[in-house]
Amino acid sequence: MGSFFAGERMEDDLRWREERERRLAAKREAMADEAAADAAATPSGSVNGDSVPDAEAEGQYDYQERDDEDLYFAPERGNVVFASAIDGWGFRIGKFAQLYASKLGIREANFKRVLWGDFYLDTKTKRVINYKQLRGRNLKPLFVQFVLENIWAVYDAIMLNPYVSRHLRIPWYPNHTH
Repeated sequence: MGSFFAGERMEDDLRWREERERRLAAKREAMADEAAADAAATPSGSVNGDSVPDAEAEGQYDYQERDDEDLYFAPERGNVVFASAIDGWGFRIGKFAQLYASKLGIREANFKRVLWGDFYLDTKTKRVINYKQLRGRNLKPLFVQFVLENIWAVYDAIMLNPYVSRHLRIPWYPNHTH
């Protein structure tokens, strides 16, 4: 995966260098034309000896590094999958945001953004708060409350304490009779 991004950055660098060389050549040509015009306008026909300045030395075309934030993984951006290969499941934050946003009355995009990180649900006001607003209350982060606790409940119902009555409440369970 890293080679894909490295290749893309190398291509960007190559394009930047080619564009810089094209601009430098155009500038040198324009300055040469200007010098030729000055030489033609000068009665003695001599050029005053000025050399064509190097644009690189002037610092006009410094390389501007591209923001590489898109290279990093962040669950709230949807580029991380939480999965268990042994048990055969996987999900992204967006799926849980989709499930709970309408129930909580929060826009899905906003809930997806706060589902990962130090954000908490104030049950009294039904508002999402950050760590600074917690003020000593013992609240669980949104990811723990809405994602992990549900996964743990399913594991408890199916693997740790397998009671048939609990299995029937899980709609996708194979022995579901409803």
